[in-house]
Amino acid sequence: MTQESGRAAAAESMRLSPVRALLAHWPLYLIEAWALGMFMISASVATTLLESPGAPLYGAIADARLRLALIGLAMGSTAVALIYSPWAGAQART
Repeated sequence: MTQESGRAAAAESMRLSPVRALLAHWPLYLIEAWALGMFMISASVATTLLESPGAPLYGAIADARLRLALIGLAMGSTAVALIYSPWAGAQART
């Protein structure tokens, strides 16, 4: 795609009404919702497993900073997995 055709496509998308934009791009919005949902589920599971006082990992890892680092590692890994997933690649190609 040339720079000029890219500008023309951007100008065309600016002219779309919100309803037409939704109808034209609904797969991208669905992918975005899926990725956000997966990120939130990952955050919930990692935090519950590592920070809930009744969870086995909470008792096994006494250092709070290590537990937080593991949560951060889980969230970073989730973000990388979502960014490099085939669906995210499909979104970037459009």
